[in-house]
Amino acid sequence: MKMNKGFIVFAVVLFVVMLLIDMHMPRRYDWKETYSHYDDNPLGCALFDSVLATSIPAGYHVTGKTLAQINEVGGEPATYLMVEEDISTYDESIEKLLKRGNNLIVATTDYSNIITLDTLLDNRFVGFGYEVFGSAKLSSIIKFTVEWQKVDNRYQKSTYELLNPFIQYGISSTHEEQKWTTLLTLNKTDDTVDTLAVTQQRHKGRVTLVMVPLLFTNYGISHDNTRELAMRLLTVGSDGKAIVRLDSSIDSASGGEKSESPLRYLLNHRPLRWALYMALIGVLLALVFTARRRQRIIPVINKPENHTLEMAEHIGTLYFERHDNHDMLLKKYFQFAVQLRRLAMVDLTDSAYFDQEVDALALYSTLPRQQLADDIKLVWNVLADEKQPSDHLTAQLCDKMDAIIASIKQ
Repeated sequence: MKMNKGFIVFAVVLFVVMLLIDMHMPRRYDWKETYSHYDDNPLGCALFDSVLATSIPAGYHVTGKTLAQINEVGGEPATYLMVEEDISTYDESIEKLLKRGNNLIVATTDYSNIITLDTLLDNRFVGFGYEVFGSAKLSSIIKFTVEWQKVDNRYQKSTYELLNPFIQYGISSTHEEQKWTTLLTLNKTDDTVDTLAVTQQRHKGRVTLVMVPLLFTNYGISHDNTRELAMRLLTVGSDGKAIVRLDSSIDSASGGEKSESPLRYLLNHRPLRWALYMALIGVLLALVFTARRRQRIIPVINKPENHTLEMAEHIGTLYFERHDNHDMLLKKYFQFAVQLRRLAMVDLTDSAYFDQEVDALALYSTLPRQQLADDIKLVWNVLADEKQPSDHLTAQLCDKMDAIIASIKQ
């Protein structure tokens, strides 16, 4: 009995020690570029959004709406910040945004899919080929000197040091600037200069292109050197207006609220987290002290059979017996809408923006715009009708949705 009590005390002490060690171990970070409002890793934007929300005088917030939806709603002129590794949008929305007096800051490493910017910059896109964070070895990370060029009553020329994973691409400065004002340049070892950020007045607003999107991340806002540079770019690009960052990871239908499980909510609050730990320790102690030594017959356990095929046949039989074509077509359309949002950033769940979203889809699809609109409206009309569609019509509509997905240019 003394041996059993000693073993129980040893097990409890070992559990507490392991728990304390685990809590004080350094966290392993994920160095993948997500630019997500909910990612607190170095290359996410959770800390970046939090700092700017309290430091921008005119206001700062994050939204999951697209440019087409913002133009439809209207409102006070603001500065819209797009931070992505590869941005795909359509030019009509950009032009309409600027004509209404809004500003646009595009922070990306590839603007070739935005025809307005690609044309205005005369296709002067150049890659440097440096290693990205996470894959770069410590010995291969070096510092480059970048220089702030715009001189006014607020800022003077200044130099900053950036690590080479920050600088992946730039804009070649071998051609005429075409009304663009250079903000930031890279001084390379061969005495050549490439541009990293430019801005210009267009229509009633201002468009600013930044080829260093990693400045607008948790890592960028955490260091004095990069934080000052990021704030300069935001100040010049916003012209004192409120800043709204567009984040595709936020669900616009839910108002941008993050869905959390109860367990995640408990773990994110320190008092609740410790209450959970103590409850688990109490349950463990209760199990240990109430356990009794019992003789049990060990049953012979046969290898479990694989019933996967039977389950698939059973589900298929239920669908066949129910014969609910309307429900099957509705589930197919939800899957179709999710694929379109992932491949073309098009949201077909809201009829209020139907024409704008079809225009956007037509830029990515090889099918004619009218055919896309007719096929999607036909699916909507069948789903809106409470009658059950025929088997032939159901198969025909599914084929149309598959054809639209297959027509999107990758």
